[in-house]
Amino acid sequence: MVRKMFCLLLALALLATSGVALAARVQDRTGEPAKNRQQLVDQRRQVLDRVGQIKANTLQIQQLKLEFGKRLRAARQDILKLIESKSELTAEQLARLREMNRLIRHGRLQLGSTVGQVREQSLLVRIGRLKNEQEEVLNGLERVLEIQAQRIAGLESLLRELETLEAFIASLLNQGN
Repeated sequence: MVRKMFCLLLALALLATSGVALAARVQDRTGEPAKNRQQLVDQRRQVLDRVGQIKANTLQIQQLKLEFGKRLRAARQDILKLIESKSELTAEQLARLREMNRLIRHGRLQLGSTVGQVREQSLLVRIGRLKNEQEEVLNGLERVLEIQAQRIAGLESLLRELETLEAFIASLLNQGN
């Protein structure tokens, strides 16, 4: 019976002092008093929100890249059909095909220039986490989101260009038949 009472008192003492221990741990980690605990919780919530947005954007980028690759292969097949049909293209039609091809290549080059930027920012975010600098982490995540937004806009632009190319090739194929 005494043993049970001792265990119960010990458990109550631990529960009563756990808040103090947590506050001291928060103060040790951040260098600020536990009063700013709510601010710390808000910053962590912001980090989690941004990480969720980054994951969603990553999935969207992957889907757009897959769609672009599939449609580009289909457009190339249509161009080969156009060449095999031996239909005579006018200089204007050839110039338009070349211009569309140039726009698509230019867009792909612009996308390629942003590839390493996300990795660089991710490294800076990790360093910020190790240093426990929440503002640096939030700023790094914002920069990653901006880069991803640029990539999404670029991919959507490429898909629109590819759509016009597909429509133009289809009109040329229908014209040859």
